[in-house]
Amino acid sequence: MLKQVKYYAESEGAFLVSAVKTALLEFSEKYIKAYEQAEVALAIEFDVYGSSPCITRSSGDTAIWQPTQQDMYLDFTDLERGMEVLVHDDFVDYFCCLWSDHLNANAARGGLQLLMVWNQDDFIRLQENLIAHLLMKRRLGQRDTLFFAQTEDENFILSILNETGEVVLEPVGQEPREVLAKNLTEFIGALTPVVV
Repeated sequence: MLKQVKYYAESEGAFLVSAVKTALLEFSEKYIKAYEQAEVALAIEFDVYGSSPCITRSSGDTAIWQPTQQDMYLDFTDLERGMEVLVHDDFVDYFCCLWSDHLNANAARGGLQLLMVWNQDDFIRLQENLIAHLLMKRRLGQRDTLFFAQTEDENFILSILNETGEVVLEPVGQEPREVLAKNLTEFIGALTPVVV
């Protein structure tokens, strides 16, 4: 079962549950259950990414983890200020929901890996990578996209169009070619967990 942390209104110092967060939390529950049914531990080499609130225990070189609701306020203010852009609310809700290793899943078009943040340092790295991505998109005269998943084919990523929130299949360095879902909530709701 997902480690529980209460949500509060942002004005009270924490977070509101949104449709994207609800979809991601439900997928996380399915993910944990799939691993439990397969009798496979969610394990990672200890200290590869540093400590994380999602580590439940460690033994030797191995850390056992599970997706855990974030219990602190995170935002993309630095990215927004630096890039002079307002980050789509769905994208904010997606990355400001869980501490987790990346989550493997199947979609209608094939396998993918949902990118997650492991700890606060990882969240900073994510923003640095997003800035580099947005600078590249603008240099090429392309629309702003925000990546959230990898596909089995390293030449494609899954992103949202920042202007609309639509989930798109994006060839690396090119304009998105195909809309896969009208939003992240719809896209996440159709995913099936994959046990690795």
